[in-house]
Amino acid sequence: MVQEVVAAVRNRAPRDRSEAFDVLLARLAAPVYLREVDSAVTDQWLHLPPSLGVVEGIKQDDAITLDLRKIKSHYELKMPATMCLIGGMVQNKARERPKTSVGGLQVSQPDLPGPESEDEEGVRGVSEEVEDALSPKDVKIVTAVSAILSARSPRPNRFQMTVAVMCSLLRVPQLVMRFLNACGISLSARTAHRAMESISSQSIFQARRLIETHPCRTVLLFDNINIYVKHSLQRIITSNVSIALTSRTLFTLPSQCTPLQLDDVRRIAALDRNMMTMETITGDDRFMDDAAQWHVAAALIPILTITEDRRSKLKAALRRRLRKRTINRLETEKTKIVPLKIMKENEGTVEGTKRVLEVTMESFKLDKDAPDPFLVAGDLLTVLNVFAARHAASWEKNTLDQLANVYAVAGPWHLLLNWVYGMFRTYGHCDAGTSLERMRKILGRGKTELDMKRPQFDEGWRLLYHVWTGKLVSALEHTLKAEGIDLKDWNPSSRDFFTCVDRLVVGHLSQAAVQEAQRAKDVPRATSVLFLRDCVLGLEYRQATKAGDLGRMAEAEKFLCLSFYGTGQTKYGSLLMDRALIDKHLPEFSQTLRAAQVVNVHGRDDGWQGSDHFQELLNGRIKSYDFDHKSDDAVNRIEDRISAFVGLGEELVDEMQECLGWNSRRRKKKEAIPEEDVQLLSADTKAHDLNAARGSGSNKTLRETALDEITSKKRSAAEQAQLVWEATSNLSAVNDCISKGYEYLVVNGLARFKDKQSDLQTRDRDVFDMATGRGSPTPREDGNDGNQEGETDGDFPDDEAVRLAEQEIVGEDKLGNDDEGSGSEDEDSDSN
Repeated sequence: MVQEVVAAVRNRAPRDRSEAFDVLLARLAAPVYLREVDSAVTDQWLHLPPSLGVVEGIKQDDAITLDLRKIKSHYELKMPATMCLIGGMVQNKARERPKTSVGGLQVSQPDLPGPESEDEEGVRGVSEEVEDALSPKDVKIVTAVSAILSARSPRPNRFQMTVAVMCSLLRVPQLVMRFLNACGISLSARTAHRAMESISSQSIFQARRLIETHPCRTVLLFDNINIYVKHSLQRIITSNVSIALTSRTLFTLPSQCTPLQLDDVRRIAALDRNMMTMETITGDDRFMDDAAQWHVAAALIPILTITEDRRSKLKAALRRRLRKRTINRLETEKTKIVPLKIMKENEGTVEGTKRVLEVTMESFKLDKDAPDPFLVAGDLLTVLNVFAARHAASWEKNTLDQLANVYAVAGPWHLLLNWVYGMFRTYGHCDAGTSLERMRKILGRGKTELDMKRPQFDEGWRLLYHVWTGKLVSALEHTLKAEGIDLKDWNPSSRDFFTCVDRLVVGHLSQAAVQEAQRAKDVPRATSVLFLRDCVLGLEYRQATKAGDLGRMAEAEKFLCLSFYGTGQTKYGSLLMDRALIDKHLPEFSQTLRAAQVVNVHGRDDGWQGSDHFQELLNGRIKSYDFDHKSDDAVNRIEDRISAFVGLGEELVDEMQECLGWNSRRRKKKEAIPEEDVQLLSADTKAHDLNAARGSGSNKTLRETALDEITSKKRSAAEQAQLVWEATSNLSAVNDCISKGYEYLVVNGLARFKDKQSDLQTRDRDVFDMATGRGSPTPREDGNDGNQEGETDGDFPDDEAVRLAEQEIVGEDKLGNDDEGSGSEDEDSDSN
């Protein structure tokens, strides 16, 4: 009836009368909209107090969300007329976002801040089709309704709280937040901070709930974090204050892992090192050959000048080969993570580690006489401190105070970091054809980030991978040239491609190629081959970690162990020997302990990363928040407001991007492999003639040749000594880390490992050695050694030296700039 009246008036009445009639209808309809707005104002779900953790009837998980779809659905339920009115005012066809092509599909690209870089899978921040994502029109409607509710009532509503918390999480300037607050879109920074503090205060209760729902399946991850606090009044004589704190995170083990019991932890801790043999730590050469073939193929496919269809077929064949190499891969599942507040303790000391464990277990309310097993993850220093704390607390009366239920594992990222250190020390200043320092100068890269002793991980990894790729391109050109084929015209089938890769690996990455170069007395060629082979070890370990393949990680760690011993990093070598011993004699617990080293934050395939790397990312985000207060106040604000909330922020931002239809896989800022750099390095390798052994072609080794030189004619003692010295120096020029590590273990290293104890004195010696670089003697220098207390023959450091060594280790800036900041992705994936 109303529709007929309205139609009749508009068809028959004059224009002025029709407009007056419409105004009258709007006035009559106004009470309807006012009733809906007033009803929404009093709705408990839509309006939140600043203290989100004490809302009755609202679960803590629902207290804050960046999923605007839930808010839109609630608006439609409570305010149907208002949503219809505003929806009619907004244009049906919103302005289209710029299109870009990803994988042959035309997709929209949102306006995200920061640089964008392409890789083989897509573009950072590119949107993908999401079925239930909000359209731009829906977002505008939700924003307008929220502003109306803000004008109607001073109570904060859910949309405003969402925007305010996201702005605080992303460190938006307060002036911008004040402007949004005045427009009715956001809350004030003070209110948002109170909300963040309220959520952070609930972290310990969430951790207890996680332990209750996952008994004997949780791991405590903690690491040191150095906060540099600015003075509120900057003066010439003042400087930033460094404060050593401890960040903590609780996460769950994958569901396929067997939970550990208290007796299992005791069996693992009591495992006798005398059962270690060389066969236990010796890896399978076939494993490294397969790894070399796979990674060489993965590096060469992107640089071939072939059609995309052919490239896709090669990638498919490469994926099939990877599936065949899988040994013990974790099933893909999202790791449940609860970040905890930081503690005002220095985890770098034994006393600090013991205090962190005691306070954390007490807050979790573990039973003192029969506590649940307590797995701890961290870096090597964490492991040393935990074992030393267990040894120091052995006199306590109950099990909890003895820390008998605690066992520590070291994450894989710090192992990879120290492998990068070892590569730079070994090849930083070797012969000109492979010297990383010379390659750095050729490519014009910074000296600070690429220090030849302790480079930043990101820059160091890029340099290693770019040099490795450049040498492979040169080797591929040499291999094809022998068959009369030009690389630019090469369009191989899958069989031809992998056959060529097999020949390349045998000719340029195998031990036979090293021996051929040694027989020809071609030290630069041997060094180049060893560099290519050693790079495969790091690539394989990193790729196995990302895939969550615990079996491949274990196999790669056997070669890593020998490499660490060969480069003098004996503490990491001992750590990996302990793991190999558990794999051999307690295989039923091995998978659980190795799974405690990795997390999958987003629940994606190939989304695993080292738990220690995840904590480093959180530490970097915590450091990015500045508070211009005196030290105690700044630390209190970081502890109460940021430390436990910053981990939750990653999930909130993912949720926001998903509801808007953006790509939730935000890629870390990284540059693609520059083609000009690869070509430059390839040409340099060719110029130094490193693709084939040069020399007399004799079948004798360098040692045999040196002996012939010495015994060929009668010489004086001084001449013989000179020849022996020259032969030794030539032999040492070929630095085969894996062979040196094996030789060291056979001579005396294995005996040292068996006799080593996990007590306070050994821990202090190890920490001092790690900080100062003091390593074990080489096999030739290690004669009849009676020192069985540790792996170092040096004097025992005093307390002051140990304290300085602890500060040196915990103060390292190991991550590059790309790893810091909220929203950083897990480890960046290179072209393979």
